[in-house]
Amino acid sequence: VAIVPSSKRYRNIEISKDQIDDLVSFSEAVERRQDICPDGELSVFSVCISSAFALIASTRHFYRSLLCVGAYASAENVMREHMLGDQEDDYGRVLLEG
Repeated sequence: VAIVPSSKRYRNIEISKDQIDDLVSFSEAVERRQDICPDGELSVFSVCISSAFALIASTRHFYRSLLCVGAYASAENVMREHMLGDQEDDYGRVLLEG
Protein backbone atom coordinates (compact mmCIF):
# COMPACT_ATOMS: atom_id res chain seq x y z
CA VAL A 1 0.00 0.00 0.00
CA ALA A 2 1.38 3.39 -0.94
CA ILE A 3 0.16 6.38 1.04
CA VAL A 4 1.08 9.90 -0.01
CA PRO A 5 0.74 12.65 2.57
CA SER A 6 -1.01 15.68 1.21
CA SER A 7 -1.07 19.11 2.74
CA LYS A 8 -1.44 22.62 1.46
CA ARG A 9 2.19 23.37 2.33
CA TYR A 10 3.46 20.38 0.32
CA ARG A 11 1.30 21.28 -2.67
CA ASN A 12 2.50 24.90 -2.55
CA ILE A 13 6.11 23.77 -2.17
CA GLU A 14 6.51 25.71 1.06
CA ILE A 15 9.54 24.69 3.07
CA SER A 16 9.41 24.74 6.84
CA LYS A 17 11.03 22.82 9.68
CA ASP A 18 7.49 22.09 10.91
CA GLN A 19 7.06 19.73 7.97
CA ILE A 20 9.44 17.29 9.64
CA ASP A 21 7.14 17.13 12.66
CA ASP A 22 4.19 16.77 10.28
CA LEU A 23 5.86 13.78 8.63
CA VAL A 24 6.53 12.11 11.98
CA SER A 25 2.92 12.72 13.10
CA PHE A 26 1.59 11.40 9.81
CA SER A 27 3.79 8.30 10.12
CA GLU A 28 2.61 7.60 13.64
CA ALA A 29 -1.04 7.95 12.58
CA VAL A 30 -0.57 5.51 9.69
CA GLU A 31 1.29 2.99 11.86
CA ARG A 32 -1.64 2.91 14.29
CA ARG A 33 -3.97 1.82 11.47
CA GLN A 34 -3.85 -1.98 11.51
CA ASP A 35 -5.96 -2.14 8.34
CA ILE A 36 -3.26 -0.42 6.25
CA CYS A 37 -0.12 -1.06 8.31
CA PRO A 38 -0.56 -4.48 9.98
CA ASP A 39 3.00 -4.79 11.30
CA GLY A 40 3.08 -1.18 12.54
CA GLU A 41 6.22 -0.28 10.58
CA LEU A 42 6.54 2.01 7.56
CA SER A 43 9.02 2.21 4.73
CA VAL A 44 9.51 5.66 3.23
CA PHE A 45 10.32 6.61 -0.36
CA SER A 46 10.97 10.29 -0.94
CA VAL A 47 12.15 12.46 -3.79
CA CYS A 48 13.91 15.82 -3.96
CA ILE A 49 13.44 18.20 -1.00
CA SER A 50 11.20 15.73 0.82
CA SER A 51 14.24 13.44 1.03
CA ALA A 52 15.84 15.91 3.41
CA PHE A 53 12.68 15.94 5.53
CA ALA A 54 12.57 12.13 5.54
CA LEU A 55 16.23 11.82 6.55
CA ILE A 56 15.77 14.22 9.46
CA ALA A 57 12.47 12.57 10.45
CA SER A 58 14.28 9.21 10.56
CA THR A 59 16.43 10.56 13.40
CA ARG A 60 13.22 11.14 15.41
CA HIS A 61 11.16 8.15 14.30
CA PHE A 62 11.90 4.54 13.31
CA TYR A 63 11.24 3.57 9.69
CA ARG A 64 11.60 0.00 8.44
CA SER A 65 13.47 1.33 5.41
CA LEU A 66 14.18 4.68 3.83
CA LEU A 67 14.94 5.38 0.17
CA CYS A 68 15.76 8.95 -0.81
CA VAL A 69 16.24 10.13 -4.39
CA GLY A 70 18.06 13.41 -4.91
CA ALA A 71 16.94 16.39 -6.89
CA TYR A 72 16.80 16.25 -10.68
CA ALA A 73 16.48 12.45 -10.65
CA SER A 74 13.74 10.46 -12.27
CA ALA A 75 12.15 8.36 -9.53
CA GLU A 76 10.98 5.82 -12.11
CA ASN A 77 14.48 5.42 -13.58
CA VAL A 78 16.09 5.19 -10.15
CA MET A 79 13.73 2.42 -9.00
CA ARG A 80 14.10 0.54 -12.30
CA GLU A 81 17.88 0.66 -12.01
CA HIS A 82 17.82 -0.38 -8.34
CA MET A 83 15.51 -3.33 -8.94
CA LEU A 84 16.61 -4.46 -12.42
CA GLY A 85 20.10 -3.08 -12.95
CA ASP A 86 23.04 -5.47 -13.15
CA GLN A 87 25.24 -3.39 -10.84
CA GLU A 88 23.05 -3.78 -7.77
CA ASP A 89 23.64 -6.58 -5.33
CA ASP A 90 21.03 -8.96 -3.97
CA TYR A 91 21.34 -7.44 -0.49
CA GLY A 92 20.26 -4.04 -1.81
CA ARG A 93 17.29 -5.55 -3.63
CA VAL A 94 16.17 -7.38 -0.49
CA LEU A 95 16.28 -4.13 1.47
CA LEU A 96 14.15 -2.33 -1.10
CA GLU A 97 11.64 -5.17 -1.34
CA GLY A 98 11.24 -5.10 2.44
